[in-house]
Amino acid sequence: MEPDENSKHLTANVKVGEDIVQAVWEKARIIPEVSPDRWRKDQNGAWIGRDKFNDSSLPLSFGWKLSYILPPEDGGPDEPENLKPLQWENAEATRRNAQRNVVTSDGYHNTYFANLKRFPSE
Repeated sequence: MEPDENSKHLTANVKVGEDIVQAVWEKARIIPEVSPDRWRKDQNGAWIGRDKFNDSSLPLSFGWKLSYILPPEDGGPDEPENLKPLQWENAEATRRNAQRNVVTSDGYHNTYFANLKRFPSE
């Protein structure tokens, strides 16, 4: 992946351009009630905000990072097609090889899986 002048930092310490960030954003799940240009959900159901890329300043925030589907050290290609958008805490859990990701949503708010009284319906 070649960086451009507007490159951003990938979780795996690789710089990527805005075109790749947008392409990965497009992989996130669209929710009909909200603007897909601003809000989507990651594979765990956690809300992410388009303008919150690489924002990991607050727990349970809408910040998100790029994460490898299959890490290069496990044989995955170092290509945009091998990237997915994850809420930043889920991305960090994936990077640490945690058994599962930690953040999902309950309504319009992010929450930790451990705090859920019921399984998310989505």
